[in-house]
Amino acid sequence: MNPLPALGWLTGAVFVLAALVLGRLVLDLGRLHLAIALCVGLFYLGFLLVVGANVVSMLRREEPGAEPATALRWSLALAVPIAFLAASMDCMGLSFVGCTPACGLLMHAVAPATAACTLLFAASEARGWILAASLLALGFFVPNCTCRNPVNAWWIAMLGRSPACYASGVAVFLIAGTALVTRRRLLPAALLAWGVVAATLAFWIGHHYFHVPW
Repeated sequence: MNPLPALGWLTGAVFVLAALVLGRLVLDLGRLHLAIALCVGLFYLGFLLVVGANVVSMLRREEPGAEPATALRWSLALAVPIAFLAASMDCMGLSFVGCTPACGLLMHAVAPATAACTLLFAASEARGWILAASLLALGFFVPNCTCRNPVNAWWIAMLGRSPACYASGVAVFLIAGTALVTRRRLLPAALLAWGVVAATLAFWIGHHYFHVPW
């Protein structure tokens, strides 16, 4: 079954917003250290290539590829809840208390709902679930964070709050979601998604327990 027309355009809009926020994140993190610049830069390039190609397939309403192996399908789907959990821990550690009501709403309601819809799509292949997840994902671009750090400082100066805290979670959602919808670039998507999760968890440990990179 071809992707729903609305799904392609909605996913494209989420992709454009994510590319902008992630691009700024790469610039800000990259200024801290050359190794960080190379790492986040490579992940960003992979994100643009994999998700961009899948979004184009969706907009063209191309027929999905072959049914993926069960393990690969669930590897992609399960990366999404873990990515949102890791993004929350990056910001607030294990307290799970948002710095603003908007941050708390995203963490306690929008992120779990987005992840649940993605898992339900993986289980049922009903396009309504991934459409709902994509609509929910737009909420992460509402400026919500007041923690002034190298990633948020530019946004806070511009908008008063930053929309960058959940960018890695949205990236993994797009990587996994577009691969599951199109059934294309599945293995690169899985490797990229779990690579982002691993890097995000490494940041959580470094930042909160060793004060690296800040």
